Amino acid sequence: MPNTGIPLTTATAHRKNHNDDLVCFSHLRWNFVFQRPQHLMTRFARERRVFFFEEPIFDSSKPTLELTETQGVVIAVPHLPERLDRLAIRLSLRQLLSDLVSSNHVGRAIFWYYTPMALEFSRELPNAGIVFDCMDELSAFAGAPPALLTLEQELLARATIVFTGGQSLFEAKRAKHSHVHVFPSSVDVAHFARARKRHNEPDDQAGIPHPRLGFFGVVDERMDLDLVAGVARQRPDLVPQIARTIERLHVEAARAYGREMARHRWHTHHAPDVTARRFWTVALGIALEGHAMGRSVVAMGEAMREALGELAQARPARPAAAPALRVVTAPGRPSARST
Repeated sequence: MPNTGIPLTTATAHRKNHNDDLVCFSHLRWNFVFQRPQHLMTRFARERRVFFFEEPIFDSSKPTLELTETQGVVIAVPHLPERLDRLAIRLSLRQLLSDLVSSNHVGRAIFWYYTPMALEFSRELPNAGIVFDCMDELSAFAGAPPALLTLEQELLARATIVFTGGQSLFEAKRAKHSHVHVFPSSVDVAHFARARKRHNEPDDQAGIPHPRLGFFGVVDERMDLDLVAGVARQRPDLVPQIARTIERLHVEAARAYGREMARHRWHTHHAPDVTARRFWTVALGIALEGHAMGRSVVAMGEAMREALGELAQARPARPAAAPALRVVTAPGRPSARST
């Protein structure tokens, strides 16, 4: 049996009624980006014990559960042997979760799901209620597991309440459950308010003229390229600031990606920051130019494939859909997950 019991500090031990416990199942790593799950769980941990159960890492000789505590939240990271089949993974995770619950005397906890996939190993444990916090349409992501939609239907049937991260998700889920509520992410006021108390400008911003332009959000398929292109057309004086913003995003993304590469012992035939930088620089450049010129999405996809060369490879697309792109390794080079 893995060592799943850890000494709990006052932040997690002060609650006498363990029926107030909360167990969160997340597809997002706690230490990757501090976002919606972290914002909510750290707040919940002020009043109750919170256990944050991550997806497994396949790097151990036997199933173990790594436990750490931060900001009152107990982070549980399963470590499993490589090359386990799906049934063995499910059984191992179920045992690790059961051991965590029993060794820490977790009562009938609230189960808070960010991923329906966790139902495969958690559905048999008793709970005080189920929350499905739907941040994204995970089934639309590249590489989504085939069982995801089926498990989401089951989670919706079991859930006590459903939250959606935005209006479009609410519209997609509202007919599937009787208690669906829009719960959009907001601004961390206390965090950003600190900027108003600064008297000296940061070194990397001192040379930027006013008015200044910044970007808050993720650089992916949800980015409003029409808006960025429109700003660039209307305010060419702000284009250098747009470039600086994208440059900073590159730096932050490379740092985060590098941590994950090291954590999983992955390798690429190019340095991760070189690969990411080239891909996003080319893709965003073509997209901005294409939107400004009124080019079609299909034409921009073809231009991206041509410009990216060996870094991009077309996948079969559905009729009338834009060509899909994915980052690949060159022939004869090590794969992105070789060790």
